[in-house]
Amino acid sequence: MSISFGRSTIGRPYIIGHRGASARYPENTVLSIEQAIAEGADGIEFDIQKTADNQIIVHHDEVLDRTTTGSGRISSIPYYGVIEHLTTKSHPQCSIPRLDDVINVMMRPENCHVFAVIDIKPNNDPTIIALLADILKKYSDDVSIFKSRLSLGIRHPLFLPYCHSHLNQIPIMHIGSSLDIAQTYFPNVAGYNLTHVALSGSYGRSFIDNAHANGQSILAWVVNYNCLYGDCRRWGVDGVITDKTKDFVNMYGENGKWDENENILNWIMRMMRGWLYAIGRVAVHQVVTRRLKKCGELKKVD
Repeated sequence: MSISFGRSTIGRPYIIGHRGASARYPENTVLSIEQAIAEGADGIEFDIQKTADNQIIVHHDEVLDRTTTGSGRISSIPYYGVIEHLTTKSHPQCSIPRLDDVINVMMRPENCHVFAVIDIKPNNDPTIIALLADILKKYSDDVSIFKSRLSLGIRHPLFLPYCHSHLNQIPIMHIGSSLDIAQTYFPNVAGYNLTHVALSGSYGRSFIDNAHANGQSILAWVVNYNCLYGDCRRWGVDGVITDKTKDFVNMYGENGKWDENENILNWIMRMMRGWLYAIGRVAVHQVVTRRLKKCGELKKVD
């Protein structure tokens, strides 16, 4: 089965490991990512942060405190001499990987079918894109070899010029929870990675249909329940990002069983999610806008 980033070509949504197989292993570690691939995930999603000595590590938060044995803001702490010696709090304890470590996993011949969504957190300086380009060029001067394997997950339009300048051959995917932000600031990206609830209801249906008509792919996060996967499959979503890769592959993968029927309880819950998002859509937009403005001026980029 051939897998590449973009519209699903396998008759079901791609199953993408959220920070690896994070329901069972420490998130954003080499172990978690290796296990997600071993369990049969079609792709992986992970987050990156820039350290004080210009290394890119695979880590979700701006600070080390929640998941590691260290503390403090990552942007002010060097990888070499400090972060390299830390481990995860969760067991089995793992080191904090650099981006190079994860790309090395993806470049193994047995993993050539796996793609990745790189969530580039908006708290980073946009120059992280240039560092990312330098890392990819270690593997090939022609970074276009990654265009079917990687996508740049961008939340703030401030990063778009840097992506176009340094990695213009790698597809860009907007990550967010507001359809209004997606439509206003990211109309021309290769795809969207949006919360499941944002895709609920008639407005979400219309967004999916319009994106597909424009050749753009749609991913949904975080999808950890069967009824949510069922929604995504019925809506024609191209991929689901889940913590539970093993469960989802066993149930919905190549040899899994899929029941097209929807029970009444799931239908009611789906309708309620759509109504709630419709009611709270303006509030979601305002909250997301405030958060993004803290990371830089929010304006349209050609």
